[in-house]
Amino acid sequence: MKKIIHVLILAFGCFSAFAQGEIKNATYFTLDWTRPIMNYGEIKGINSTENLYRFYQNQYPKADHKGGEIEIGTSFYIHPTGFIKGFKAGVLVDFIDLGATYMSFFDSTITIGNPIKYFEPEKCHDLTARYSLNIGALVTYSPVKKFYLDLFAKIRPTFAVNYFKMPMFDDITDKIYTNDEALVYSGSTPLRNKRVVEDTGIGLGLNYSFGFNIRYARVLIGTEWVVGKLKYTYNNPDMDQTVYDQLVKVKLGMFFAE
Repeated sequence: MKKIIHVLILAFGCFSAFAQGEIKNATYFTLDWTRPIMNYGEIKGINSTENLYRFYQNQYPKADHKGGEIEIGTSFYIHPTGFIKGFKAGVLVDFIDLGATYMSFFDSTITIGNPIKYFEPEKCHDLTARYSLNIGALVTYSPVKKFYLDLFAKIRPTFAVNYFKMPMFDDITDKIYTNDEALVYSGSTPLRNKRVVEDTGIGLGLNYSFGFNIRYARVLIGTEWVVGKLKYTYNNPDMDQTVYDQLVKVKLGMFFAE
């Protein structure tokens, strides 16, 4: 064990010895793949065994998911941290963080009664588009020339739009008549009906994220974890809710130093 520790200390010392310390402000552009994680889509205050993404995947065999973002930002280094050559600390600002999460599946509307009536499968959608202006703290280490390791954390004021078209159950208790006023359903025994509902909501929230980047020459790869909640207001006030907005991002892009 001591030998391993000595090797790690020696390797770290070698990196420090060759550290260039030429860490400059940089502008970056990335294309990100995103995937919902943890409690994504769950309504605050309601316990759920699985997040919305997992629910769709488990309930509907042909459920589909797509997610991505475009990110453009700049890092500003304040001063070297001082205790190890090659380190610098600063702030970063993402002027554009624009993306979307889209999930779809097929479901059939159904009326449970006597008789039971089925209808043709209909494609359902759950689309969330987000824009956030991010600011955060950044630490960068350069062990060798043109090679950089970034560690960061961000605050993410987020604006979102959610559109959904999905099935919803309700009870039919009203009497139902034909056009010639013949009674076909008395309303005495509730019918369980599943219908497709559409609505659009506006969401606001203060999310947070943390992650790391690996940069070499002008190429950047990295990952980032986003956590937080969004409060949505829909056209139908009964649908207003606060949901968890939690994602993982895998980033590939370029950066340009001063």
